[in-house]
Amino acid sequence: MKVVVDLEACEGHGRCYDNAFELFDEGPDGKSILKQAEVADDDFDMQRVARSASMMCPRNAISIIEDE
Repeated sequence: MKVVVDLEACEGHGRCYDNAFELFDEGPDGKSILKQAEVADDDFDMQRVARSASMMCPRNAISIIEDE
């Protein structure tokens, strides 16, 4: 799975890096930056964290792209 942040949509609410600090950090502008864009197929805990962050984003700025 791949995690993508749309920086144009991100308003820096911080829910992703507050709740999914394993994957996200706060950038100098307050917007989200990814620590890790790729999540392994067998890392179910990290997949859960990524999906949760995507659902929490009030601007829908976090997308999950599933591996085929």
